[in-house]
Amino acid sequence: VAALARTSPTGLRARVEMIATWAEEHPVLHRALHEGTLTTGRARVIARESEKLPGARERAWVEMRILPYAEQVGEVGLRTRLERLIAQADPTRYRALLDDLAQERDTVTTRQQGYGRAALSYQGSLASVAALRAALIAKAAAANPATPGQSTAARDHQTFSSAQGLTV
Repeated sequence: VAALARTSPTGLRARVEMIATWAEEHPVLHRALHEGTLTTGRARVIARESEKLPGARERAWVEMRILPYAEQVGEVGLRTRLERLIAQADPTRYRALLDDLAQERDTVTTRQQGYGRAALSYQGSLASVAALRAALIAKAAAANPATPGQSTAARDHQTFSSAQGLTV
């Protein structure tokens, strides 16, 4: 049967499993696999990416819109189009996915610069970087208490001078 389907026995097994289990989970992909208009590998990529969406309705919307391009673009193009469609289908969920991914890739590096100075570099989600910046400025403000008679503007200038280089 695998030879007639022009696939390997493993590929045939995967395709049969998909056809058997995807009727309810991925009806659009199920139909495309059954009709032979979508390869098993592309179907897996689409399913994996669309499963990031919480609702079956959103998944079906993404799957319907990607099918015309699924076999025409390379894998990178397919993933790029899927990402755009997921962002359109559920912008809030997409933002949460990006934040989760950014938190997984958060990095902090420090470098000594000599004369008792060091540089701290933090790369992460925009929300995390903004929170870190606010915390560092608050720490700098606490380390530079106002002197008697010093204006608020002068104190802020002193705080920001000691926290120089903190940009988002």
